[in-house]
Amino acid sequence: MKKGLMICVTLYLLIAIVMIIFHPTTNQSVSVLVVERFYAQNITRKSETLDIIFYLSEKDSFLTTKEQMTDLRIIDQDTEMSVEIVMIEDMDTNIRYLNEQYSLYALKLAVGDYIDSGLKIHFREAKLMITYTNDYILEALIGEVVLCYFSIEENPDFDFYKLSANYINFGQYPIMESITLGLDQFESSRMTIHSISIGSDFIRIESPQTVGLKPILSEEDLLCEANLEESFLFQPNVSQVYTYPIRYTTKIVDLWRFPLIIDYSIDEARKLIVIDDFMFKSTPILFWEDKDVIHRIIYNY
Repeated sequence: MKKGLMICVTLYLLIAIVMIIFHPTTNQSVSVLVVERFYAQNITRKSETLDIIFYLSEKDSFLTTKEQMTDLRIIDQDTEMSVEIVMIEDMDTNIRYLNEQYSLYALKLAVGDYIDSGLKIHFREAKLMITYTNDYILEALIGEVVLCYFSIEENPDFDFYKLSANYINFGQYPIMESITLGLDQFESSRMTIHSISIGSDFIRIESPQTVGLKPILSEEDLLCEANLEESFLFQPNVSQVYTYPIRYTTKIVDLWRFPLIIDYSIDEARKLIVIDDFMFKSTPILFWEDKDVIHRIIYNY
């Protein structure tokens, strides 16, 4: 009987060793990179999406399966907004970061619940929270998010016919340092532009009258104090092209898409017009390793 017991114990140990060899019990994990960026859009259609870029160390994982997501919201200290996932797009691009390979995904979020409301929803330090079917909550700091809901209508006072961005390079990083805007005024009345904004408290568009007053010799020259109103007179019945310097109040960020909110007056009537968000360049899929704020999230199976 003892011999039989010893044989059973030996067989049990052999089976256990084989299972350990061929079925290791070590935990597997997925790394997620999230870069804090500046997102700004004027939403005019229900079909428009806010696209957030994620970088994952594993393709087609649990974290990028739409059906596994049960709740999504964007929050900061003052604001919370429930959003829906429309799709998760595999961007078919790979990058290396800290000797690890990552695949790029765009999370396309539906944010069109307030079309034509005139609202501006501003998340200064936005966090995207995703709840999954297993109750895991992924919390990702995504940067600053500005969502505008202004209707785009023909303006009887003036129109724009040119819009482009000007970049300056320090090292390998192109930084937007100004925009060029061509304006046509239709009215013969006195028109004053009080300010042009992209919706952020931290990025300032200065008066074209300041162009050339201070040469841009380093990145520090693109930083400025908090936004101040600088009105300037727009000549009636004249088509003109203006260059508006862009300055950053806290840190320099990569700009590629945003609307323009123009506060102006005709004689004594104060008015507002919005130029729909414009793609000045393609959505950045790479990031500045030594400049951007990069968060790494580890999900263990």
